[in-house]
Amino acid sequence: MKKGLVGLLFISLLVITPTKAALLLTFKKNRTPTRAKLVSDILEDKNGIIWFASGMPPGYEGFSRYDGKTIQNFRPKNEGWIRNVIESKNGNLLLATRHYGVWTYDRRSFTDYPQPKELIKGSLNAILEDKAGNLWLASDYGNELGDTLGGLWHSNFSTDKSSQKTFTKITNKEVFFIFEDKNNNIWFGTRGLGLYRYDGKTVTQFSE
Repeated sequence: MKKGLVGLLFISLLVITPTKAALLLTFKKNRTPTRAKLVSDILEDKNGIIWFASGMPPGYEGFSRYDGKTIQNFRPKNEGWIRNVIESKNGNLLLATRHYGVWTYDRRSFTDYPQPKELIKGSLNAILEDKAGNLWLASDYGNELGDTLGGLWHSNFSTDKSSQKTFTKITNKEVFFIFEDKNNNIWFGTRGLGLYRYDGKTVTQFSE
């Protein structure tokens, strides 16, 4: 791996855990080849496989898998821009893509995942599955501050009945990041509108 990519990985992670730090040292030691120029997210699954979400222009490298020895690259449907990856409780991976919205990957194939009809797929920034198995989608859209086309959606996907997999929009604010704390509160960061917390009933803004 080139030094530039190691640097980008450090920047993209923001906070380096011991596991991720060991991964980066392994890459540096083994000089594992990869085409990724900008990595937006990294996941280590329950089997110890490392997954990289990447592809922001001009690279469009897509999705990559690292088993400790080799890198395998994916560009399903020629999608080269993956923003976020998480592992669902059922073991499948969920991906936030730039052009197709949410995908699920069962280690064999990539398929579309249920998502809000109002979601503009090119605006999807992040996905989160909370401790209860509920799915959260964060999006932003448009060039105007305060645009209401994006926002934060929530759905109870713990049910196996497709007809019950409906979404509720929590806020219209343009959301870039989602996090669940130990008390099951959902925190989300917005574009130009600050930091918010949702406790299941109320959205609270945190400002200076």
